[in-house]
This record gives sequence, structure tokens and C-alpha cells, in this order.
Amino acid sequence: MVSSWLSRWTGLRFSDNRPQTRRWLSRIVLSMGTVSLLAAPVTAFPSFDLVDEKDYRICAEGLRQAGITPLLSSQACAGVIRPKDLSECVVGISNTAQISGEEALVGCVSVRRPKELGVCVTSIVQVGRGVDPLNVLNSCGLSLLPERHSFCVVGLAEVNRDIPVDDLLNVCLRPPEQFIDLDL
Repeated sequence: MVSSWLSRWTGLRFSDNRPQTRRWLSRIVLSMGTVSLLAAPVTAFPSFDLVDEKDYRICAEGLRQAGITPLLSSQACAGVIRPKDLSECVVGISNTAQISGEEALVGCVSVRRPKELGVCVTSIVQVGRGVDPLNVLNSCGLSLLPERHSFCVVGLAEVNRDIPVDDLLNVCLRPPEQFIDLDL
């Protein structure tokens, strides 16, 4: 099959069925696969934003603005993959949610998606009626997809105004696995 495909592609005849010829053909096909892999567009591979000194500077400035000491902000910015996301998370949470910079930093450093954590906490605190901001930070930090968690809480809070937001945090964090488990 490979030889027939290669014959059509190259115009050469490969009617020899000896093991040496088969090995040679398999090397050609393997090398063609390698060449095609190397010729793949850059967008075919996962992209990681390149980080430069500006990102670290933004991170350190943001953390200092949130009240973090210079040594702690330096250590925190140096220890993460995307320092700019860390500072956005800490600044957003400390400005909106009345949470101290240190508490926000602990929350933002301990999750995989700090930018989403910041969005989660700020959106729930803005909608929440009398909700404890530290409870929101904890709930968003426990969620694997914090932004989606906030969509759940905010969407349900807008419709069900009689249910406390603290209860909705638990409902959205641990939904029932099957509908049979609903308390009807």
C-alpha cells in the first residue's frame, strides 16, 4: 500500500517486495512524516505567551500597589509562569472584594488560572448580597474552572434572589452528580 502510494506520488515503480526495499520505503515515509511535522504551522502547537522584563515589572508594580512588600512581590512574580496574570488577579481582587493584598496573593498563587480567579471573585462579590469575600475567594479557588464557576453563581443569583449567594457557591461548586439525588 505504501509502495503504491509512493509510486503514484513520485512516478517511480516499486514492485520489489524484498525486506530491504520495504525498510527503505518505510524510512522514506517516516522522513516525509517528520518533514511534514516540521513544516506544520506554528499555530498547530500550543502557544505560550512569551514573557519579557516588562511583564515582571508590571507584576511587581501591581503587587506593590496592592500592599505587598517588595521582597514578597519579587518572590511571587519570579515564581509564576505568567507574572502579568498574577498581578491582574491580586490587584483586581484587592480593589473590588475588600480582601487584603496578602490574602489575594495566596489565592492567586495557588491556582492554575489566576486571571480567571480574579474575574470569578470580582464578579461574584459585585453581584453578591452580603456575601463574605473570603468565602468567595475560597470557592473560586477550589473550582477547576473559576470563570465558569462565577457564571453559575451569578446567573443563579440573578434569578433566585431569595437564595443566599453563599449557598449558591456550594451548589455551583458541587452540583449533584445525577438528577435522582435532587431533594424533591
